[in-house]
Amino acid sequence: MTASQLLTALFNAGIAISVGATVLSLGMTFTVRELVAPLHRVVLVIVMVVLNAVVIPAAAWGIAGASISAWQIVKSLLLLVLLPLVAGLFIRARYADHAKDWRAELVKVANLALVIALATGISANWSTIVSMFGSWVIGAALIIVIVAAVLGLLPGLLLGGRSAEIRTTTGLVSVFRFASLGLIIIGAQLHGNPVYLGPAITFALVDFVLPLALAVEIGHQGQRT
Repeated sequence: MTASQLLTALFNAGIAISVGATVLSLGMTFTVRELVAPLHRVVLVIVMVVLNAVVIPAAAWGIAGASISAWQIVKSLLLLVLLPLVAGLFIRARYADHAKDWRAELVKVANLALVIALATGISANWSTIVSMFGSWVIGAALIIVIVAAVLGLLPGLLLGGRSAEIRTTTGLVSVFRFASLGLIIIGAQLHGNPVYLGPAITFALVDFVLPLALAVEIGHQGQRT
């Protein structure tokens, strides 16, 4: 195994562990009743599902000109999101006294795995990532983030009434794309090809930093209000 192959393997493992641990900890945070409570806003939920599962991906496809098998996305969602979420809900219901402590440790594991994944992924694809600066990739990532934020705000404005919380939630849910799944698919199905992985990591960084800065600013505005 070459150094590049080792770094790619560590990257794939780090992303998978980070996603799995994060979703598992979320499942251990809420009860089933708490998770299904927002579903009483049927129209808003349907609009958000269509928006985030169809409209925004379609817009991103049109901007970036890239596509991938829908089954690969569904399979990744089942293995890395749905199963850990169900397991977390079961653990919280069965071992409620220990769930809080376990959840805190899982968050640490998820953060450490993410750091390892980013470090190894950037190291393995450094030259490709550097070449992204000044290219269309960063521009496309910025446009996708802005489009997702604007589209995400619309359901909250139209269906959320006067609730600032709903508007903020719909906007941030739409703009925070679950880029880790895309990185896993590229790593596993495309064998970590730098041609795909370099731009994907660049997009993931843009899609993390900008929405995070927006969320921090919204939090500061809320505190002042």
